[in-house]
Amino acid sequence: MTGVLKASLVNGYLAHKQHLLPASRLADVVQVTRDIVALHATAATGPYLSLWARVSGFQRQGLEDALYERRELARVHCMRMTVHVVSSDEVPFFFQAYVERHAQAEFQGWESLLVQAGICQEGEAEALLKQLHRRVLDVLTERGPSTARQISQAVPGIKTKIRHDVGKPYEGAFSIGSRLVPTMGVLGLLVRARPRGTWRSNLYEYAALSDWLPDVDLESVTPQEARAWLVRRYLAASYTVCRVHAIVI
Repeated sequence: MTGVLKASLVNGYLAHKQHLLPASRLADVVQVTRDIVALHATAATGPYLSLWARVSGFQRQGLEDALYERRELARVHCMRMTVHVVSSDEVPFFFQAYVERHAQAEFQGWESLLVQAGICQEGEAEALLKQLHRRVLDVLTERGPSTARQISQAVPGIKTKIRHDVGKPYEGAFSIGSRLVPTMGVLGLLVRARPRGTWRSNLYEYAALSDWLPDVDLESVTPQEARAWLVRRYLAASYTVCRVHAIVI
């Protein structure tokens, strides 16, 4: 019985910190996002459901205003190379904490695909990718936020199809643009803007991060500083204070 009571005490405290108890709910979607570090957003509905459970009187428009009008929140790639909603002024920390691993993995994958498809020779992939990145950014600077399909139509070359897993039951093909545009988000060049359709849609427009969040400087922190910051933030959001934690021990 005592052990159950101790676990209940700790779980209740954690639920309070996570704004999951009625008495701990807030009205500010940005503050709640900060307090729990980030909102998982691979599924379009994920951030809405997370905030519905934590924000008093939550309305979808509150999140959409913070994301697309005031831009105090942003939808970016970070942990596990998946999409999260985070506070815009904290984007450099989330980006730098993972950029080294993400950039290396993405480049190695692209180099292999481009060479095998005969689009470039070994050693030429990096220059080609930089050229394509520049073209995409030029299109977005001129046209504003656009879908991956619209970008592909405007940038010569990235509609080219690449076959994958040839000879296997699950072989298929994808266009360079369908893979390139999301990858540019991983590399900190693009950010996901408004979705097309309803709030449940995963068909996003993309914008140049420098245009969408002009005050955000990704180089303002180092990867080492960012990783230390992220660990501290998660510990602060996910664990009890030492005095309460000691009860369990």
